[in-house]
Amino acid sequence: MRATWAGCLAVAFGVLWIQGPTRGGEPAPTMPVPPATATPPLPPRVELDPELVEAAKVLTETKERLDKLGKLSEKEAPSSTKALKVVLEDRIALLTAIEEAAKALDEAKNPKKTPESLAAEWKADLERLTTQLKQSAGQPDDLLPSVFRKSTGKVASNAILSEMNEAIDGVRSDLKKWQSRLDKFQSNAARKSAHPLTALQAERDAIQQRVAALPPRQAEREAELADSKTEDERLLATERLVNIGWETRVENERLQAQEAKITLQSKLTDLEVLDQQVCDAHARKAAKTLELMQARFKLLTDRQEDQLKREAASEQALAAKSVDPLERYKSRGKATLLELEAQALKYEKALAASSTPSLEEQTSLANRAITDFENIKRLLDDDLISQLDALRLNNDFRRIGPQRARIESGDLKQAAWWSTHYDNALTSVELDQFNDRRNDEYEHETLLEQIPRSRWPEAKVIFAEHDRQHELLLARNRAVLEKLARRAEQTHAQVVRRLRTLDDQYGFIRTHIFWLRDQEPIGLATLVQAKRETFLVGKSLIRLAQEAGDRRLWGRISVEFVTGLLGLLILVLPLLRLRKRLLRMSGETHRTGAGIVVWRGLLVSIAYSAILPSYICLMAYTARQAAWPRSVAVPIAHVLAMLAPPAFIAGLVRWMLRPRGWAEETLKVPADVTRQLCTTVFALVAAGVPLLLPSWLLSEGWLTPEGRAISSGSLGQILGLVFELIVWGVVFRLARGQSPLMQWLLQFPTRLGWLNKRRRTVCWSVLAAIGGVIVLDAAGYSHSARRLALGAGQGLVVLGICFCVYRMILTAIDHHAWRWIRVGNAQIGIEVPNDSTMPDDLAYRLRQITAYLIPVLALMLAAWIWDVDWALFRFIGSQPLWNIDTATPPVRVGDFAKFALILVLTLAIWKHMSTLFALVVFPRMRDDPGVRFAVVTLCRYIVLGIGLLSGLSAIHLGLEKIGVVLAALGVGLGFGLQEIVSNFVCGIILLLERPIRVGDIVTVSGMTGKVEFINIRATTITNGENLSIIVPNRAFITSDLVNWTLKDKVIRVSIRMKVAHGTDPDRVADLLLNIAREDADVLRNPVPVAFMEDFSDSALNFVLHVHVPEPSLGARVRHRLFAQIQRRFTTEGIEIPLPRHELRVHSGFDSSGRISLTPIEFPRVDSPSRTPPGPKLSAQPAPPTAVEACNRGVDE
Repeated sequence: MRATWAGCLAVAFGVLWIQGPTRGGEPAPTMPVPPATATPPLPPRVELDPELVEAAKVLTETKERLDKLGKLSEKEAPSSTKALKVVLEDRIALLTAIEEAAKALDEAKNPKKTPESLAAEWKADLERLTTQLKQSAGQPDDLLPSVFRKSTGKVASNAILSEMNEAIDGVRSDLKKWQSRLDKFQSNAARKSAHPLTALQAERDAIQQRVAALPPRQAEREAELADSKTEDERLLATERLVNIGWETRVENERLQAQEAKITLQSKLTDLEVLDQQVCDAHARKAAKTLELMQARFKLLTDRQEDQLKREAASEQALAAKSVDPLERYKSRGKATLLELEAQALKYEKALAASSTPSLEEQTSLANRAITDFENIKRLLDDDLISQLDALRLNNDFRRIGPQRARIESGDLKQAAWWSTHYDNALTSVELDQFNDRRNDEYEHETLLEQIPRSRWPEAKVIFAEHDRQHELLLARNRAVLEKLARRAEQTHAQVVRRLRTLDDQYGFIRTHIFWLRDQEPIGLATLVQAKRETFLVGKSLIRLAQEAGDRRLWGRISVEFVTGLLGLLILVLPLLRLRKRLLRMSGETHRTGAGIVVWRGLLVSIAYSAILPSYICLMAYTARQAAWPRSVAVPIAHVLAMLAPPAFIAGLVRWMLRPRGWAEETLKVPADVTRQLCTTVFALVAAGVPLLLPSWLLSEGWLTPEGRAISSGSLGQILGLVFELIVWGVVFRLARGQSPLMQWLLQFPTRLGWLNKRRRTVCWSVLAAIGGVIVLDAAGYSHSARRLALGAGQGLVVLGICFCVYRMILTAIDHHAWRWIRVGNAQIGIEVPNDSTMPDDLAYRLRQITAYLIPVLALMLAAWIWDVDWALFRFIGSQPLWNIDTATPPVRVGDFAKFALILVLTLAIWKHMSTLFALVVFPRMRDDPGVRFAVVTLCRYIVLGIGLLSGLSAIHLGLEKIGVVLAALGVGLGFGLQEIVSNFVCGIILLLERPIRVGDIVTVSGMTGKVEFINIRATTITNGENLSIIVPNRAFITSDLVNWTLKDKVIRVSIRMKVAHGTDPDRVADLLLNIAREDADVLRNPVPVAFMEDFSDSALNFVLHVHVPEPSLGARVRHRLFAQIQRRFTTEGIEIPLPRHELRVHSGFDSSGRISLTPIEFPRVDSPSRTPPGPKLSAQPAPPTAVEACNRGVDE
């Protein structure tokens, strides 16, 4: 037996210390000899290992040499001192390691408990536990502690209940410990690479590699010693060679220790099954004990709770009968305390019982889910995937989805409810503690006023005792509720942890399952195996036919079979009549109109196509209930049942794609395209039934001759590959350039112009994708190939459904756009305004929205088809992209996706805000287009602001993060952008105060025009020359603004004229009023006004004020009134005076020949014109009324 390191070192050091000289060269002092009476008994003699003694001696010498080298000065030390120190330090480490290896070897060869003793101990423990469990079936009290074995005929005290609670907590902790050990056993069984024996073997292999590398190193050191020239080099090489020898000893010792450990662990591994059985027995005993203890505790607490409630009720009755206020208070207080104690017992009972879901169970399930996930990741990382592992991953993938749904609907909801319940109860108790103090103080003061002062000391003692007990019970309730709330919160956290683990596992498997090979690649061996399976299937069919002909295997005719057979015979004629009736309904539908063709025709086609599949399903039911053997009835019934879907698809396609059918009339598909599609679908159905149906029957094991299922994986693989090749050929025929389908798609250059440019690329990409699926299937990735093929087929169906829905929605929009506007206004009694949203414009915008929504619908359906759910999104979204700073979480893929989605939704709402308001809000508004424009614009900018802030917050850029940017923006606004900001603020003021509206006639900064758009920075107006003028919004706020139509569109037109002196003013005024009334565009209210406003030198000044309904009519009315006034004045003989001029000419000389300053007058009087010139009229005839209305619309 080897000695320990400490003992060996002490013995060696003692021997050296006794024999060796002291530091000063003197002999060692003799040790004093104790008296004989004090001599302790000698320990048993331990046989020392010579290697360890030698190692201890060398260790001491090496340390002394190292100390001597450390004391030498730089001048005294040779040049190799530093390298020699390193060699000696390495030797010390090796000598220490050899002692540790010897200690490990001794522990492995001589463990405290040998495997044999452990096996005997565990077997005895297992027998004892098994006996106790068997006895507990008849005498369950044997498992209970002493406190639970007491008589249950009486009510237990609080101390006993407290002791029971402690015992329950102890048993629950024991159960948790044994359950965790069982989970560890299961984890090690599922994770072979994590087994302790595997780690020991890997470490042994590493030691063997190091041992194998030592001889070459020793040869190098020997060569170095031979080549050394100086004494220092020779000494250094010798010391290094000695180190190699000690290293060899260390590694050999370690190898022996490791082999001993492996041997010991192998024996312990053989005992793992026994250890697991012992742990399982302990867990079952603890669970049984806990169940009995909880039942006994519930019985006692229920009994005590009932007694407390009865005592509380009696105290309440006593308080009602009592006359003395103090006695009545005592009775009520005691009843309150009893009720609180009963409530505390109720909570303690809930704490002692196992909750549903329980914390221990959810923790175990969460840990197990994490372990399974780690095993799956380790399995995929090690590239140790077998066909069985691939099948297990497929099963896990199918299992996780329903399991997650059950957890969300069951455990998660229950855990959340219990957590909320106990939190609310705890909050209620805390509020009671706060409120009861104030209520008690008020009640005490009131009671003291009702009793004499001599009883106040007694009352105060009663008050203090009641308050003390009340506080104790509330504290007891609070403590128990805190434990319950903590347990419920931990349970909810474990459920969430388990659910998140399953989500991550689902996403991980989903991203890796496509690259798992779960079958052998198709080769010569596969073809040979398929040939054998074909002969086997043929023999199985022959045996099935023999079983069907054997009358001894037939059963009795059942009622279900007779019922099904009668149904088959009776329903033939009614179903044929129903088919004819549906055909007639198809003709009636075709004659009724487009709106009914869309929906009623679709329903009729579905009903027509479902007749034959329903009859086939009835045949399958009848075949299943027939009297022939089950091995014959089951495959026939399943074959008939699987024929129903192809029959339905063929009937539906035939109905929809028939000549002048639903596809041609509703979807506007050409006849040659419908014929090609119909032929394609029938070819696929005809190829799929004989190829896929046998493969499905064989894979499900429905062929069971003589009760044994026939499996043929290679034959099913070959049949599936043949069908995939047929699909590739069919798609190739559809994608050709001469295909009617491609020719029809190329007729849409506006929507499918990219297809015309890249037709060959798209077609070859589709063919390459189908070819890739075929290659995957042939290479053994059958799950990936089938999943891709099934998803592609379902995606094609979804694409067809979305196309049909899109065409039907467009038809409905074209037929009902104007009706929606009329109905929306009629609901509130508003007439349809002239400037309301026109149906063509509304239909165009609705078509745009539909074009956006249909792809979204297609993506949602595609996600449902491919089983894409939040688990995969969470797995992808949790991947980090970049870090903003150390204090902020990293921006992940999910955050960036939220940012992009928010921006897209914001832009979509911005663009289609007017359409949404036109459908929902505007038909119910009693206002003009200006109000509508203002509402839409304000809502757009509000949505834009909210969308930008939400998008920035999604990528962790809140207001606190962009404060620097906002500060810099503020500086820029104060200097360079103040004009833009001013116009922005003025635009908001214009939209809120509405001094101008869209359609108003305004005059600003000397410009007059009609307001077309009010944007956030500038406003667009159009003048009379049809020029668009961009006016900054600031000009409408800071300068003088004239809004001709702010109140209404009625404006006043003033006509000023002059008549000659002497004309009757009343006559002129009446004439002007008559002229104004005769004009059709002049309003009667306000009434026209005509009066003389001034005297001038040569005429009387008159003015005519009229009002017109539209500003655009002002110039036209003015022209007509002036022309009419001219004509009527000429007819009535009213003179329109012209200006009078006098010319004075000086002759320059008088009669004496001198210069004269007297002017010579030559009067010249222009006679007034009696017939003023008429207006210049074109020789063209007057425009028609329609042209005049069109001109008026242009002016508007």
